[in-house]
Amino acid sequence: MRKTYKILSVILAVLMVFSIMPITSTAKTTISGMCGDNVTWDMNLSTGTLTFSGSGRMYQKYGADVDIPWGEYWRFVKTVVIEKNIEFIDVWLFNFCCGYKFVVDSDNQYYSSDEYGALFNKDKTILFQHSCVNTGNSYTIPNTVTTIYEESFAGCTTLESIEFSDSVKTIGDGAFSYCSGLKDVAISDSVATIGDRAFSDCENLEKVTLSDGVQTIGDEVFAFCENLESIIIGNNVTEIGERILYRTKYADNLDNWESGLYIGDCLISTNPDIYSRQLKDKSFKIKQGTRLIADGALNSYYNEPITIPDSVEIISSSAFVCDTISIKVDDNNQYFSSDENGVLFNKDKTTLIRYPKGNTRTSYTIP
Repeated sequence: MRKTYKILSVILAVLMVFSIMPITSTAKTTISGMCGDNVTWDMNLSTGTLTFSGSGRMYQKYGADVDIPWGEYWRFVKTVVIEKNIEFIDVWLFNFCCGYKFVVDSDNQYYSSDEYGALFNKDKTILFQHSCVNTGNSYTIPNTVTTIYEESFAGCTTLESIEFSDSVKTIGDGAFSYCSGLKDVAISDSVATIGDRAFSDCENLEKVTLSDGVQTIGDEVFAFCENLESIIIGNNVTEIGERILYRTKYADNLDNWESGLYIGDCLISTNPDIYSRQLKDKSFKIKQGTRLIADGALNSYYNEPITIPDSVEIISSSAFVCDTISIKVDDNNQYFSSDENGVLFNKDKTTLIRYPKGNTRTSYTIP
């Protein structure tokens, strides 16, 4: 399910309220306050510089329920300065703020920044927040980075090209969401995990290539990418989340439906109502050659048996969202089995995976 962007909502609300409040020549040019036991924030309205000074940790409480102390001055911020002895800042507060430039004291032991104004942890293995200010329309992830943090590029509409270094292993939730300038994305072999909604709402994204290194694809990764019409998934993916192609051209293309929506040998959906109003025939079967069944893929309400062919190797934990009356596994399948009651097991029946929701039996004995 889609995660609510609480911080973005707070920021937008603040901007709407205070955008009509001009700064006059008699107003203060510097405002400050506390945001930690020993951490001070200081906003210079003349230069647009927000500085965190003092020592220790920022309070981790701001957001939807607690006002951000400097919230009414967001619209003036151009540069965020983190001084030497700051040990923790809540990076969530800067999501969707890629128009800022971060400057971290070189002696800070917890954070660092680069020449473009991006924010990292000290050894630059985690990219917390991208800065669109000085990078133009393209950016190459530094070869030290292993994790691209949640929503770190979110809302960067000027970004048209992103190159992933071979060091990147994880792309966090919503990392590139709402990057409307992206058109073609190729994920490097080193990336193993792509988080929920990582590229959602990239309205001009047309083509995606995921390498063989990718193993996990989260929920709604490409949802609402309205112009996405080409996607290639590598051969080693072991988990695909729900609704990854919701509201895309790929899902609306009837050529991609063969008794279900497929990407290669991966079954994504069997319910055309979720993806395309053009389809009238709602019948389906899991075709021979299917290797993986994604989360939510069996998402129609079928009062009929489901047959798992011998080619299926992976059934995601939340694949079944339907009222099937029984599940039948081909006897030649090497990974799964079923019993005479239509219950799904692993091959040697040591794990009961799924009892059919539409089964009308009043009792069942666990083998």
